[in-house]
Amino acid sequence: MGNNSPERGRTSAPGMKPNHPVAPRWLLYSCFLLLAVALFLAYLSWQDFRFANALLSNGTRTQGKVVDVFYQRGWYAATIYTVEYAVGHTHYQVTNRFTSNDQRHQLNDLVPVLYAAAAPQVAMMDDKWERNTWTVHALVAGGALLMAGLFFKVYRAAKAT
Repeated sequence: MGNNSPERGRTSAPGMKPNHPVAPRWLLYSCFLLLAVALFLAYLSWQDFRFANALLSNGTRTQGKVVDVFYQRGWYAATIYTVEYAVGHTHYQVTNRFTSNDQRHQLNDLVPVLYAAAAPQVAMMDDKWERNTWTVHALVAGGALLMAGLFFKVYRAAKAT
């Protein structure tokens, strides 16, 4: 028998157990790693949801002006906006949390901003992308959970043989 034989690692006597573990442990380790990633992303999603929901329900709306647009190009294209808004006589700046490669705003555009009245420095741009940042983390966490379940199912099937 060569190294590429399908019988590699098995004993030649029928009825005897193979001399190697049937279910690869890396499948089980991958399950645990994917579960950890899913839990971390679910936590991020929950925090983003709480932040956006708190500002949407209790925040104060104002207009801000786009003061900087940064275009990142390369293997990951992104557009990052910095918006300045005023509360009283104090000026604050907020940077968008959701980066994308589309150019939603130009320099000096007026954009809506939500901020916490008790802490005006806590703010976000008020658009659909910023309000729903949490969904991206939730979808990736769900995908990680599905992959963990698939790996565990394959591990159990391999262990049963």
